[in-house]
Amino acid sequence: MDTNAQTRLARFKALSSIDVSKLTETRSSFSYLSWSTAWNLFKLECPSASYQVKENPQTGGLYFSDPAFGIMVRTSMTVEGETHEMWLSVMDGANRALKLEPYTYEVKEWDSGKWTGKMIEKTCPAASMTDINKAIMRCLVKNMAMFGLGLEIYCKGDLPDEVGDFKPAPKLTPEEEAALKAETKQKVLITKLTRGISLKWHEVIWPWGGKHKGENLAVVATSGDKDALTGGADFVAKLPDFEGKAKVVDQFDKAIAECQSCIELRAGQ
Repeated sequence: MDTNAQTRLARFKALSSIDVSKLTETRSSFSYLSWSTAWNLFKLECPSASYQVKENPQTGGLYFSDPAFGIMVRTSMTVEGETHEMWLSVMDGANRALKLEPYTYEVKEWDSGKWTGKMIEKTCPAASMTDINKAIMRCLVKNMAMFGLGLEIYCKGDLPDEVGDFKPAPKLTPEEEAALKAETKQKVLITKLTRGISLKWHEVIWPWGGKHKGENLAVVATSGDKDALTGGADFVAKLPDFEGKAKVVDQFDKAIAECQSCIELRAGQ
């Protein structure tokens, strides 16, 4: 196996080893990994990653349309010379293909969770630019899956055969949506922390943004920012239990001790 192949295989193994099962969202019985969560994880592993949204050469638009079958978007992603292309239909909330014009279709009628034996007619609205934009971002998530991240989401097939049999998920209240976003951010943070468990404390990357974004704990410690390290340690301690949590807390404690030593050393100079 040549060097390039070994590098690509190592990258695929690293990305596919990231557990995203606790980061997915379920809507209408389908599992999704949000594009922002996926891109965050992907860029941490592949900082040179770039992507491209394919333009329709005939129209210049960011979608390809067929009157009979619907609308398709295409994207590509490149990491260190390796490129994967992907495509995705523009779909509604029930994962039914959208077209440039509205159309009708039949689904089973449900009452108290049981099929009445009747069929009812529904209308699928025409696609909007919002629908196309969402499809593009979901297509990029599939691009990342081709490199290994979240590939297990698609192992059972993208869609069931009878999408019309699924009832739409209830709309979230603002409070529920805020809680979901907070939960997702917490899951992303835990994923970042657990990825650094095998590292020595000074190699662990600061898991938050702000002025220490991208720095390792050694840099944060030598900067003398004890308040940031103490606050980070307290935040981690209050997180729900996860595998390796004690190790993460210990890493922060060692960073705090090193920071204190740096402060005392500077004070004695």
